[in-house]
Amino acid sequence: KIFLIDTLDLVLKATYTFDGSFGFGSLLTISPDGTKGYVSSTGTGVVIKFDMATGNELGRLTNMQAPAQITITKDGNTLLIVDSAANAVVIADASNMTVKARVSPLTDYPAASFTIFNKVVLNADETKGVIGSQDSGSTAGCEVNAAFVFNPVTGEILETAAVGCTPGYTTFLPTGTYWFILGQGNISQIPSWAPETSYVNKYGLGLPLGSANVLITPDARYAYYALASSDVVVQQDIGTRAIVGSFLVGDNPNKVVDQASSLA
Repeated sequence: KIFLIDTLDLVLKATYTFDGSFGFGSLLTISPDGTKGYVSSTGTGVVIKFDMATGNELGRLTNMQAPAQITITKDGNTLLIVDSAANAVVIADASNMTVKARVSPLTDYPAASFTIFNKVVLNADETKGVIGSQDSGSTAGCEVNAAFVFNPVTGEILETAAVGCTPGYTTFLPTGTYWFILGQGNISQIPSWAPETSYVNKYGLGLPLGSANVLITPDARYAYYALASSDVVVQQDIGTRAIVGSFLVGDNPNKVVDQASSLA
């Protein structure tokens, strides 16, 4: 089921029910014009397309193992779906829900491993995509994992960049310069113009939850993220890579959000 809630009156507006199995990786993705919704039925290996206004099902993409997070292009025409069990990214036509290409790193990189916390993030002009790999066989003390830079049209892997251990939340800086990836005890940055020169910055203040996010200021000067193991939110200077502030919050903080243009 998917529930629509009126955020002004805080009332339930509608409940949409589908034949599927939703889980922690079934994050709702909405088309840029707000008319279509896409959600992964991880348990049954399909992605469901539906009308946001009515809840009517409009199509399904099938024959996946465990689809999870979905990225949609700015024009709403293409879906990039992480198949977390197949350790692949499915590139699909959003209009007719058919597969156009795949990103398949296992042939050349057998340790590739995608989880429900890994999502494809495109650069500003959508000519490149990045997804982090929580490499199989890596441990909490690992030094390096991989992130794959690929062509989002053909699925061709353009570069395998070295990033920190257990990469999770990934974002693209508003300045159009770097991908910024949160890992376990590290932050990785991948230059959009030269992915092979990626670098890792380690921190020792604590560890985030796998579902933790990163909030970037509009000028890309600071990053904020929560470290659940030490109950703090930290402020990092992106340019110098230094942590310039930290403050205690409640137990096991996770998400950091921007409210009315003020960091909270």
